[in-house]
Amino acid sequence: MNTSYYIARRYLVSRSSNNAINFMSLLAGVGVFVSAASLFVVLAGFNGLKDFSLGFISYTSPDLKVSANSGKSFFLSEKKFVEISGLSLFSGVSKSVEERVLISTNKNNQVVRLKGVDGLFPSSIVDSILVEGHWVNQEESVIVAGWGVANSLGLEVLDNINAPVLYAPRPGSGQVLSVDDAFASSAFITSGVFEINEESNNNLVYTSLSAAQELLGYAPSQISSLNFYLHSSVNEVLAVEEIKAVLGNSFLVKNRLAQNDTLYKMLNTEQAAVYLIFTLVVVIALFNVVGALIMMILEKRKDLAVLFSLGLVKKEIGQVFFYQGVLISVFGSLFGVFVGFCLVVLQQSFSLFMITPSLAYPVSVSAMTFVVVLLTVVVLGSLASKLASLQTLKSLENKF
Repeated sequence: MNTSYYIARRYLVSRSSNNAINFMSLLAGVGVFVSAASLFVVLAGFNGLKDFSLGFISYTSPDLKVSANSGKSFFLSEKKFVEISGLSLFSGVSKSVEERVLISTNKNNQVVRLKGVDGLFPSSIVDSILVEGHWVNQEESVIVAGWGVANSLGLEVLDNINAPVLYAPRPGSGQVLSVDDAFASSAFITSGVFEINEESNNNLVYTSLSAAQELLGYAPSQISSLNFYLHSSVNEVLAVEEIKAVLGNSFLVKNRLAQNDTLYKMLNTEQAAVYLIFTLVVVIALFNVVGALIMMILEKRKDLAVLFSLGLVKKEIGQVFFYQGVLISVFGSLFGVFVGFCLVVLQQSFSLFMITPSLAYPVSVSAMTFVVVLLTVVVLGSLASKLASLQTLKSLENKF
């Protein structure tokens, strides 16, 4: 057995005659334990919030989305649509048109994102988001507004008297002499209200594909995107190859991650910031480890002189306290991760902390959470232990 490691292990479990040393050693271990548990719980909590936020986006976004490489729209013939819809890889294929428009009522105006969808839009999504009224009818000029839009504009389901009017810029160029030359407009009836998340609730409005095309001045074969929904067992890369084989390479194909890249980047940036902040908490806790090691070295000066006379070199004597600091970091982090995991399990099972009376604070744990916390605490603890042993032994050079 390594002599330095054996002595370090003995020092770790044995009590010193100096109560201050015992207290500092206990405080160092507790500090590592609390910081590791805190880091684990915070990362699990943020992972839960991240999954919760992305969950709403994920089930409303198609698995793959085809759009034009340049411009806002492209033309798709009915023959091509039938051909690509018949591929066995896809559980569904739908067309959509999307553009920013102005929605106006008697009292208020608001710029919203209008999304026209066809009759092949998945009914599972409709059932998940619709909270009042009915979904869009492909034969009528109706809209389904987000809860925030309906609230701010005072929209009521099937209200014919205060029907909202949508304004969209007319395509083309030339001299504009009046508002009618610049904007196309059409009155719509609100048939329903949906709820997805705060962003979509406050700026998204659904309507039928044909109504959106008519308002925007699009041809019947002109769309903004083609949306694909895959069978669960289908490989995404293979699906992209099949799409390009039919449509060619002149289109942009995005998966769910690419469709919501801004949201993913924001959440990843926030997660990195939270990790760095709580890493500082770990660093502060490790100052206790450094202090405990320094006091231990000073208290064990006679023992170190004996070890030196028995043949141990200064490097091996330094390793004694390095190993001691590493052991404190390892056992403290393992115990902290264990307790943190138990707290997460309790939250998942019993909903100890609530965001609202009906919504428990979401938490999520992955293998990477364990790896990140253990590596962070052990690596930083090892660096602190190495620094303490080197700097303190320098001050004892004249003693040997």
